Amino acid sequence: MLLLDIIRCGDKDGLTASLDDHTRRALAVQIADAFWRLFNRPAVIKLIEQTWTEIDDAPREEGVYWRLVLRYCREGNLQAVLDETWHLLWEQHAWSEDTSARQIAERSADRLAEVIRPTPSRVHVHFLRLDFAGAIARDELRVRTALALRFGDIRTEERLITQDSVRAAFNSPFRPFVLTSTSIGQEGLDFHPWCHRLVHWNLPGNPVDLEQREGRIHRYKGHAARFLRRRSRSASCSSRMAPRRCRLRPTTARAT
Repeated sequence: MLLLDIIRCGDKDGLTASLDDHTRRALAVQIADAFWRLFNRPAVIKLIEQTWTEIDDAPREEGVYWRLVLRYCREGNLQAVLDETWHLLWEQHAWSEDTSARQIAERSADRLAEVIRPTPSRVHVHFLRLDFAGAIARDELRVRTALALRFGDIRTEERLITQDSVRAAFNSPFRPFVLTSTSIGQEGLDFHPWCHRLVHWNLPGNPVDLEQREGRIHRYKGHAARFLRRRSRSASCSSRMAPRRCRLRPTTARAT
C-alpha cells in the first residue's frame, strides 16, 4: 500500500493518477522486489541486527527479522524518503511533453529499483612501502563490498557497473553514502539531489575550479537547500510553545 500511494501521488501535477491499477501494482512489485533483495543481503541483515542490539537488548527469537526491517523502515521514515525520491525522479524524466505518464513512471521505477538493489563489488586497496633496497613497493588488498563503490567502471561478479550507474546510485538516498573522486568529478557532473556536504582534499589553483567543485552540489532543488530549509523549519517548531510536533522528512548526510 505504501508503494502504491507513492506511485499514485508522487508527482506534483497528479499525472500518476492517470495510471491504471495494473500498471501501478506492477511498478510497486518491481520496487518491492528491489527492497527484498536489499534486506536479504548478508551484510544488510547483520547491520540491521546490530542496530537492533544497540537499541534494545531484548532477546530475538528465530524468524523475527522481518519485524526488525519494519522497525528500521519506520524509524527511518522510509515513506517520506520514497516520496521525495519519486518526485525528483519524476521531474527528471518528465521534461518532454511527448512522454506519456506511463513511460515516465516506468523509467522512474526502473531507476529507483536499480539504485535500491545492491550489487556486490570489489575495492582494491593499495599500500605503499619501502622495501629492503629502498625502492617503493606496493601491496594490494582486495575487499569484497556490498555497500561501497568507487567512482568509475567496475566489473563485478554479476555485471558491469558503469560510472553513470555509480553516479545514479549516489544521487539517491541509498548507498553509497560517501563518494571520493579525482578532478574528473569537479566539472559536468551533478551530485546535488542527495548530497549537501563537499570536502576538498586540496584547494585548486584558481577560483574558477573552486566554483566548479562547489557547483556540483549547490544547484536548484539540491539537497543542500532542502536540508537548510528543514533545519529552519525544525528550529521554528522548537521555538513554539504549542504542544505539538513538527513532522519533518528525514535528512541524509552525504559527502563527496
